[in-house]
Amino acid sequence: VVPEPRDELLIKHDWCYRWAKGTFVARYVEWAYDLCSAPPDYHAAVAFGLLSSAVQRRIWLDHAGGRLYPNLWLCLIGDSGRLCKSTSLNLGVRVLRHAVPECLYPTDFSVQRLYAIMQKIPQGTLVYREFKNLSGILSRDYMSGAKALFTDLYDNPPNVPYETNSGGSILIQDPSLVIWAGSTEEWFTSKETQRDLAGGYLARFIWLPARESECRALV
Repeated sequence: VVPEPRDELLIKHDWCYRWAKGTFVARYVEWAYDLCSAPPDYHAAVAFGLLSSAVQRRIWLDHAGGRLYPNLWLCLIGDSGRLCKSTSLNLGVRVLRHAVPECLYPTDFSVQRLYAIMQKIPQGTLVYREFKNLSGILSRDYMSGAKALFTDLYDNPPNVPYETNSGGSILIQDPSLVIWAGSTEEWFTSKETQRDLAGGYLARFIWLPARESECRALV
C-alpha cells in the first residue's frame, strides 16, 4: 500500500506539489523516497515508467492523423554509488512484478528471439541498470538492424512483420515497447553515444541527470 503524500516532501519538489499532489506519481515518490537516498526526480521518472508499462496501448492521444501512445523510454543519469540509480529502478521493478509481471522482457536476446517474445507478448518493458549493457547487445554482429527495429517499435505501428532465418514469418500485432535504464555521465558523454544521439534510437529517450546534492540522508 502506497501511503498518502506528505506536503513537506512535495513542497521541496514544487513541480510535483503543483500538479501531482494526491496522484500515483506523488504517492510513489514518497514511498520510494523513504526507502533509499536517490533523488526524488529519479523516483518520479520510475513512477511515470510504471504508468507507461501498465497502460500499454489502452490509452492514447489523437495526433497528426494517428495515435500517440505513452510508451516512455527513460534513462537515469548520474555517478555510480550514492545516487542509487539501480536501487531506484529495482523499486519500480518490484512494483511492476507485483502488478503486471508478464510485461517484463528478458534483457539478453537476439533480434529473432525478441520478435518471437513480442509475438506472444506484444506489449512489454526492458529494464537495464546499466545502459551500456543494452548498447553492447545491440552492437553485436548478429544484431544487425536491431537499432532500426527499436526505432520502429517506438512509434507503435499497428503491426511489425519479420522474416525468420528459416524462411518463416512472424507478425507482431499492436506492439508497445517501454524501456527503463540507468547510465553514468561518462558513458552518456562518450563520442559513440553522442553520435547515436544525433540521429539514432537514443534520440527517443528521456534523459534524467541528477547530482549527489539532490540525495537525501537516510536516518
